[in-house]
Amino acid sequence: MPIEHPPKPELPVNYRPDDSAPIYVGGLRGGTPNDTWETVADQYRMNVKDLIRFNFKTVNPDEVNWYLRRRVGCRVASGSGNNWTFRNADPGMIYIPELRIRFGHTVIEGNPGYKMDWQETAKELENMFTAGIWSVIGKVLDIVSAADLAMAFAEVGLPLGWTIGMAGASVAAVLLAIGSPHLDAFNKVRKEQVLWGYSYGVLMGVDKKTMDFIQSMGLHRRLVNSSTYPEREKDFQAAYKVGLALGYTVGRRKMSLPQKKALFMMLQNAIGMDQFPSELSDWKTSDWRRYYIDGAIIFRRRMLKK
Repeated sequence: MPIEHPPKPELPVNYRPDDSAPIYVGGLRGGTPNDTWETVADQYRMNVKDLIRFNFKTVNPDEVNWYLRRRVGCRVASGSGNNWTFRNADPGMIYIPELRIRFGHTVIEGNPGYKMDWQETAKELENMFTAGIWSVIGKVLDIVSAADLAMAFAEVGLPLGWTIGMAGASVAAVLLAIGSPHLDAFNKVRKEQVLWGYSYGVLMGVDKKTMDFIQSMGLHRRLVNSSTYPEREKDFQAAYKVGLALGYTVGRRKMSLPQKKALFMMLQNAIGMDQFPSELSDWKTSDWRRYYIDGAIIFRRRMLKK
């Protein structure tokens, strides 16, 4: 059994580092069974010791083992038996730093550098649209796990049943139904709803907007005027919410600070911020609504081409 030693002083039971974001490791609730301090640090472009110290305020191996078993829920020892591994840790939650900078009209937050090239991913998404929506969302689902969705929603008080259960199978059911490159008229409408939901979701997720805010903007749903399928409003709204949920989670949990900054630069240059009050405190509901509607239109056209 790994050697453990209680740290002095011990961190509070519910300790969470300042300016941090939680992630799951170990494969039980998120991550993979092969996660290590090294792989997580590499993923977020951090020094390993800095990541450990950020979580526990110590790099003493015996004290780290003590925290890993009692706080992270590690139960599987390494091959040497000297340390705990992340494999099947329950709950398996550790923290990564979250940075903040003020950019234009917005305070944006992000981790030090999650390894997802946002611009390259956008190009890949655009190219994949020629093969149908399933290829696009399949790429997103490689990045977003059910645990990511659940955690993102829990952080802002969104009920898990807000979409269609939030289970991966439920999300996939909607997306598979519009996966053919040869779409009928009904599924073309649903495809557009997913894309619009995703566009709004990324922007809301980056800004970490709450459900109350999203509802106050009227952006939790998107009206569809379909004379051909007037009775399928619920299907169209479900597709929109699936896209919104996926986009929200990518924007909130998966984009790094540099990626968010690049996104805001693109959006704010295209929107033209001179039309809005210079101070956020002076923005009215109508200003916020116009900002997100304009931003979603730009994101949809530039980042999610057909």
